Amino acid sequence: MTRDGLGQRWSIEGPPEAWAQVFVEDWPEAAFQMLIDESAFGSGRYIRFRRDAAGRFVEIYDAVTGDGVEIGRVIVWAPGARLMLTWREPDWPAGASTDVEIRFEAMFGGTLVRVQHSGFERLGPQAMRVGAEYRAAWTAALGWVARRASPGRGDVQSAREVT
Repeated sequence: MTRDGLGQRWSIEGPPEAWAQVFVEDWPEAAFQMLIDESAFGSGRYIRFRRDAAGRFVEIYDAVTGDGVEIGRVIVWAPGARLMLTWREPDWPAGASTDVEIRFEAMFGGTLVRVQHSGFERLGPQAMRVGAEYRAAWTAALGWVARRASPGRGDVQSAREVT
């Protein structure tokens, strides 16, 4: 497996994975809560997680009415440890979705938040472009979370991995 300078993983067996990670000076449970709170992620995209039996999450288009479109389902909800989602966009091929795994690891008095977004091969010819776009989007989202947790900080790693 190799990595390019854009934070994408490439393997001989398959397509790239977009990933990003950030250290926040807060406990894993608090970092999890910051990520799932309805927020703009600093990118103009407002996401709301619904804590119902269906495990849906939606992108909000109208903050007043709460109208939006479902963009995925929660597969694993483990506050302070792990969040797994299916993810889709309205303009993707019918039935196509990707997979997102977010891990929260306590370390050095804070939390390392890691996002791995995979399954772009399901999108057909646009897979490489969309993967690169999501790498940039997750980097921005985690930067927003880090700035919210630690004002004045928020350096996000997207092109190298902490070992």
